[in-house]
Amino acid sequence: MNGTVTPTGFPGFAPGEHRHLLADVHRWARTNGWNWHECWGWVNARYASDATLGIDWDNGTVTVRAGQVLLRPTTYPVGSVRQAVDLLVALDILPASFARAYRTGFEAGFKLADGGTR
Repeated sequence: MNGTVTPTGFPGFAPGEHRHLLADVHRWARTNGWNWHECWGWVNARYASDATLGIDWDNGTVTVRAGQVLLRPTTYPVGSVRQAVDLLVALDILPASFARAYRTGFEAGFKLADGGTR
């Protein structure tokens, strides 16, 4: 064992990898009225009883619960933080600015604007 701690379910995940991405998602969630609830994960309301959407991420899966009663879960396997975020963008839960393709293009645009080349 090399002493590297990895989150459960994500064997190639290095400590600190995607840390800024997770911080951005957390900031977006808090700014947009999402709250953490022990039973449901992140929900789109102050109280779980008022929520119409719940997101939980554990052991390599993202679980999405939708509807007036958050009892209908759909589970998606994910292999990384990046893949989980891209999934939430594809499901129209997170804004497109979080998608890998968007960020890659945005960063490339900055490089070109600064006189860089492809």
